[in-house]
Amino acid sequence: MRLGRWKEALANYREALRLTHPAKIYGPILVKRTINTLMALRRFREAVGHLRYYQTLYPDFRDLVFLEDLCHLETGRYTEAQECLRRYGVLPPPPI
Repeated sequence: MRLGRWKEALANYREALRLTHPAKIYGPILVKRTINTLMALRRFREAVGHLRYYQTLYPDFRDLVFLEDLCHLETGRYTEAQECLRRYGVLPPPPI
């Protein structure tokens, strides 16, 4: 976010997610940008809740597991972060 207007960006991303069918090709990237915005606002626990939901919709999207790991690290939940890294390691590599 170049202008630092994170709250406005978050509102726009949430609206876009509401209007986006999960099967759309850009859905995972929209989720990732929403989570990055939540993290920039230091709303890590809220981000983890969203990440867990979207991991059920996009189970092979490794970035979501990695972002969950970062949220746990930021909040000092090291056991959960370690578990995320373990899950991240067994996921298939991203498509080329």
